[in-house]
Amino acid sequence: MHETAVASQLVDLVLQQIAGRIGRVSEVKIRVGVWSGIAAEALASAYPAAAQGLLDGSKLSIEPSELSVWCETCQTQRELGRGKRLVCPVCGGRTPRILSGKELELVSIEMNHDSPNS
Repeated sequence: MHETAVASQLVDLVLQQIAGRIGRVSEVKIRVGVWSGIAAEALASAYPAAAQGLLDGSKLSIEPSELSVWCETCQTQRELGRGKRLVCPVCGGRTPRILSGKELELVSIEMNHDSPNS
């Protein structure tokens, strides 16, 4: 399952981003495209094991990104949702230019900054 490796790489990226900051990570938000090849459920399941240690207890929130393409015929962006074919739902023309839906992006990292006396 390559989602385990992706979860490990995500934890490494978060640790790089928070280096030198004080506080604990409470939530990691990512965006996963429907055409990214990542199974969001499997990634969510793999995350807690990968997060053990400095990110232990943090929550992974996954925002899906639907498939969006550019239709040359209509000269506009079209949403294909979870479509398997790159065809404009309006004119039926081919839409090989993918605008979104293949990404795996770190959106945000939320941290708790508890004071030492609390």
